[in-house]
Amino acid sequence: MPIASDDLTLFGLDLRNLWHDLKAPWAKLMRTPAWSWLAPRVEIQVTADDAQGRSLWEPDARTRGFRLKTRDAHNTTKQSDGAFEARLIPESLLLRKRLVMPLLDPDKMQQALLLEALNSNPFASSSLLWGYAINRNVSTSSPDLVAVDMALAARERVIQHLASRTGVAGSGAEPEVWALLPRCDDAAMLLPGFGETRRARSGQRYWAIVASMACIVLALCIAMAITPYLQLRARGIQANIAYAALDKQAGPQVGKREGLLKIDDQVKALANIIGHRLDTLHVVQALTKALPDDTVLQRLQIEGRKVMIAGQASDSASLMQKLGGLSEVKEVRALSAAVRQPGMVKETFQIEFQLTDDFGVSVADAATAAALAPASAASAPASAASATVLPASAPASVASAPTPVAAVTASTAPVLASTAKAPVSVTAPVNAGNRVEPTESIGGSR
Repeated sequence: MPIASDDLTLFGLDLRNLWHDLKAPWAKLMRTPAWSWLAPRVEIQVTADDAQGRSLWEPDARTRGFRLKTRDAHNTTKQSDGAFEARLIPESLLLRKRLVMPLLDPDKMQQALLLEALNSNPFASSSLLWGYAINRNVSTSSPDLVAVDMALAARERVIQHLASRTGVAGSGAEPEVWALLPRCDDAAMLLPGFGETRRARSGQRYWAIVASMACIVLALCIAMAITPYLQLRARGIQANIAYAALDKQAGPQVGKREGLLKIDDQVKALANIIGHRLDTLHVVQALTKALPDDTVLQRLQIEGRKVMIAGQASDSASLMQKLGGLSEVKEVRALSAAVRQPGMVKETFQIEFQLTDDFGVSVADAATAAALAPASAASAPASAASATVLPASAPASVASAPTPVAAVTASTAPVLASTAKAPVSVTAPVNAGNRVEPTESIGGSR
């Protein structure tokens, strides 16, 4: 069941007084000396009750009334149709009362004084006419308190008084009704209910113009602040569009360049393989010269630059030392411990070692690697030229670069096929003592 409530509060704020709470700080700001210059300059021509002279008055924010600006204004100024006019009510039509109270906001002070005026009203409630102003000339017991002078009058009698003074009017518009402060001829208070609405509407138009100009200035400041960002953003978008168009235009050349770099890497890998490929015949010949005469090889396995030998020898330890002393041999180690079977004179061994990179390369492989090196060096400038997108020169450089590489690739295809074979393994016994030269039957039975 819904609960009906007339509490118009939101997060502790009274929504009924929200506009007043928002307007009050700005009103206080406009009353400060730093911002008072922004308030509208209003001049009111005031006619005395005896109609013998006129004077210029202006609003006074300190007293919340009016103060005298110039006396005898009819001798120096000419009244215009749009000027504001006020009439001073004689003391015979007024009842006065002075109160001492804290300095409140104008709205709150008016509400408090309205209750006091209703309680002190000797006239009918419908004919009550009252006003107030702060009297700064009266001292109080505390700086937080102010003296407030009130004036009460009957509306019908004030209207009769104005009607009797119609012939003295200047502009024909309904004048405002004022009352002087007690024993003071340069300060007055407003008795609302007559011609002050015209001045209020003028003030509203003035503040609307000020607010419009402030909004225009704020909009211009925001536009000036975001214009560099919008310019940079537009430049970034244009740069992205131009880059995308250039990337699309340079797509074929970039693809050719990547293909050329891939072929260049293949050529370098091929030159590295051929230039360091180990010749099995050289290995067998070197082992035949290095091993003692009483050593018998039962197994020879070559994987890249790694060589594993297994067989029988009288002293496997001295054999490892001898192999370690060779300049083309490194990292000599025994795969298993040397074992001498009962009744056998020789030990069974398994030894593994590495060969240096410059050992065992045949003359043909060295020549092929030397031929591939210039081809790889020639492809580097071609790839650099293809990186620059030019309408005429780029396709020519890209088209001419792959020619020597293709020729080298075709000529070295058999070599690549031969290098892809399984590791060489010689299992036939090789007797180091006979000094047998390598022949084409190596790897088979003799």
